[in-house]
Amino acid sequence: MLFSDYQRADLALKSFRRGAKLNDINAKFAVREIISVPNVLLPVNKLRDYISSSLVVGLLDKRIGYVSDPIKVNDQYQWVVVINKYTSKEPKFEEIREAVLAEFFRRQDETALIEYISKVKEASSISYAELD
Repeated sequence: MLFSDYQRADLALKSFRRGAKLNDINAKFAVREIISVPNVLLPVNKLRDYISSSLVVGLLDKRIGYVSDPIKVNDQYQWVVVINKYTSKEPKFEEIREAVLAEFFRRQDETALIEYISKVKEASSISYAELD
C-alpha cells in the first residue's frame, strides 16, 4: 500500500500492529494498493520485481514478523511486513559432485554432437528435387 504522507502511513502501521486487517487498512488509509507480492516463497531476484532492490537488501537479515517503519518511496510512504522466509544453504561440493559431473559430461556430449552435425553438413552435398 502507498500512503500520501508519513502520518497516514504511521496511523495505518499502528492500526496493523493492533490487529487490523490489511484490506481494512488499505480502504481507510492508502492512496492505492501496490502490486501484491504472490503468496509463495520467492527467490531474492524475483522479489526485486515487486519491491525495490534497496528494500530487499534491507529485509534479508530480518526475522519473520518484522514490520518496518514507514519508508519514503518517491513522494509517498509504505511499510513492509516479512510474512515468511526461507534461507537456503549452499551445499558442499562433495554433496553435489555426482550431479555436477553428470551435467559436465552431458554438456560435453551435447557440444561434441553439435560439432559432428556441423562437420557432416559442411561435408555433405544436398540437392533438392522439384515436386510436380
